Amino acid sequence: MAISGVLILGLIGLGVIAMALVVFLILSLVSQGGAGLNLADRPPENITDKYILDIAQKGRKIEAIKLYRSLHGVGLKEAKDAVEDWLENG
Repeated sequence: MAISGVLILGLIGLGVIAMALVVFLILSLVSQGGAGLNLADRPPENITDKYILDIAQKGRKIEAIKLYRSLHGVGLKEAKDAVEDWLENG
């Protein structure tokens, strides 16, 4: 009886440690800007709207849309509309 009680307490202790590890990993991901967000996904500091417009005007519209999304943190449609508006209106 005493051995089974110790075994149960040991298993509970392992469960608590496992849950603490999961919480730690989740908090680490969130503190890095979100799960799966890599620092390489962020635009370089020197990217400007003018640079993105230049890229688009050189026929690299998809790259310009990706850069716009990354720089401004918007969705695909909003970035596409903005880049196309720049191309039409300068």
